Amino acid sequence: MSINTAVVLCYVIMQYFVIIWRLVIGILSFIGVQDILRHPADAVYFTYQSNIFLGIVMIWSALAMIFKKLPAPHPWIKGSVLLFLIITASVAALILPPDDPKTATYVFTGVMANDLLHRALPLAAAIDFLLFDRHRKYKISYAFTWLGYIFAYVIVILIRGHFFPHSGPRNGTNPYPYFFIDVSQLGYLQVFVNIIGLAVVFYLLGLFVFLVDKVLPEKMVL
Repeated sequence: MSINTAVVLCYVIMQYFVIIWRLVIGILSFIGVQDILRHPADAVYFTYQSNIFLGIVMIWSALAMIFKKLPAPHPWIKGSVLLFLIITASVAALILPPDDPKTATYVFTGVMANDLLHRALPLAAAIDFLLFDRHRKYKISYAFTWLGYIFAYVIVILIRGHFFPHSGPRNGTNPYPYFFIDVSQLGYLQVFVNIIGLAVVFYLLGLFVFLVDKVLPEKMVL
């Protein structure tokens, strides 16, 4: 076997690996959020939404590799999902209390849904970005425009909480999924301050994603 043939064979094998990798991540993302089928109000959690986006983008990316005429997700879309997963993992690690193993939801034996959604899948998304994406495609403006969904999310949560104050998901009635945007406990002024502070942090995280994309080689593996 010539060197050129071996290189081509390795490239083909790696492509199949990445396709399977992305399909598995996509499937696991949807498995991880299956609880919303039993408790639809849980769909207001940002964790569920970010992982649904991950599932869509990963399966879309895999299909684009299989069907060459299908366009791959735009870098803005892929980057926004990565940022949302970084936010999901960071908030879970730094702000939210850990799950109680006795009351937690399990997706597999010994695997809590929150561990999958807050840790494993964000890590998988980061690995996919670092190794399998083409780099140097992000624009610095993305760091700001990615925040658009964050602000839209908060606005919808606040409107929902105002008009449907007993809609859950927290404690079956509280409509605010996270304590730092709970108007009923903190008031609008403190929630506004919290949102602005988090927006600054999220913007910096977006800039970090942009900078990493810029310093990496255009191709890492594929």
